Amino acid sequence: VWIVVNDRVYDCTEYLELHPGGVDSIIINAGEDSTEDFVAIHSMKATKMLERYYIGDLDTKSVTAKKDDTEELVDAKGRKLALNPKKKLPFRLQSKTVLSRDSFLLDFALQSPEHILGLPTGKHMFLSANIDGEMVMRRYTPISSNFDVGCVKFVIKAYRPIPRFPNGGKMSQHLDSLKVGDTIDMRGPVGEFEYVSNGNFLLDGEECFASRFNMIAGGTGITPAMQVAAEILRHPNDATQ
Repeated sequence: VWIVVNDRVYDCTEYLELHPGGVDSIIINAGEDSTEDFVAIHSMKATKMLERYYIGDLDTKSVTAKKDDTEELVDAKGRKLALNPKKKLPFRLQSKTVLSRDSFLLDFALQSPEHILGLPTGKHMFLSANIDGEMVMRRYTPISSNFDVGCVKFVIKAYRPIPRFPNGGKMSQHLDSLKVGDTIDMRGPVGEFEYVSNGNFLLDGEECFASRFNMIAGGTGITPAMQVAAEILRHPNDATQ
């Protein structure tokens, strides 16, 4: 699995299982120029670590213009999928609800009222935006699911500037500033965990089973835990505890 960052080619195969963000976060960029995504979420330490996997420079003269892949994605049931793992797509904010002094609910429209998000239970997605001249990308899990047709909803906490973090949360504050009609880029799904049904789940693609889940979650970790719990409770025949 190789990626390109700043016209330098890296073979990340050996690092796949070690990547803190999971295998999917690298796989979705495989064979692509990943400069924008890499810079948006990685520290200088990670940038230096990347050099261990350097294999050569990209021959930019031989690179042909990439065709715009506009093919519509569908699932096994023929439903139109809004998310594309290989391409960022803009989604329009259709409503905002203030929940508290620092929390709010954002409701984004999908491409049509018939589209479903296409996010498997347990996985998450990337939201990205150019903020003050800097590309910023963060992982988020929506509170909605594929049962919510035509929309995707997030509950966000805005992290304001404080002495310890004078800039606050760049993405959360940007999301708070969005007005109805504004757009944000989304891409996915990503993540190593996927709940299937009746206690069956995938972990890094490996089939697993559990009769009960013990979840410890706080802060932003509450949303993915709630997503799995909601999917289990949605089906009365699912005996998973």
